[in-house]
Amino acid sequence: MQIDKPNREPLSELDRRALKHLRQRIEQTIACGSISRKEHTAILAQMYADGVVTDRECELFRLMQEKIWCGDLYIEP
Repeated sequence: MQIDKPNREPLSELDRRALKHLRQRIEQTIACGSISRKEHTAILAQMYADGVVTDRECELFRLMQEKIWCGDLYIEP
């Protein structure tokens, strides 16, 4: 489901790069098939680094969480 957010401000170049890096990190993690607790914590820290978690960052994190819930992404002990 696509949600229209007409009042969403455009991303700055710094935010765009940070989002791209987060997307790459999450995609690599999903491709690997497993995630350590340390990596999970690092991804969360990256999201919270600037003090604002955007809806785009939430979407990426939600994708990763869904993979964990479905069993497609294994959390290493």
